Amino acid sequence: MDGYFVKPLEMNMLRNVLERLLGVKLAGREGKPVVSSADLPPGDMLDEQRLRELTEILDEEDFREMIAVFIADSNDILEQLSCAGEKDLDEISALSHKLKSSSSNIGVLHVFALSKAIEAEAKNGSLENYHESIAQLRAVVSNALKALEQRFLAE
Repeated sequence: MDGYFVKPLEMNMLRNVLERLLGVKLAGREGKPVVSSADLPPGDMLDEQRLRELTEILDEEDFREMIAVFIADSNDILEQLSCAGEKDLDEISALSHKLKSSSSNIGVLHVFALSKAIEAEAKNGSLENYHESIAQLRAVVSNALKALEQRFLAE
């Protein structure tokens, strides 16, 4: 392996490369996983395995910071998508791709799926129901961000 990765990152591959490059064995996070099956909301909004992988690689502070950055970035992207004209397909595609990628890396499944669909529609030039799609995306993102905040950022 040459140290290059494609998205979404596979945490075990990242760990192996880091261990090889650093010449040390990385310790996993000990104790109870941050996310359990009982914590998942109906409809599998969050990817438990992805979240577990992230918590094994990152310490608690870094993980919480990553969640906070994702929340802030997602809100910014939503605002930009709301302001983008439905004729600006390149901008819509780029913003949807950014949200799709970040939500995939975090494990926010519904946001990933809807962002992927909006990106594909923009690339195909067929955004017939753009405002409805953005309203739906806003609702899905809102629910996902609330779930992340409650689970990981609540004191």
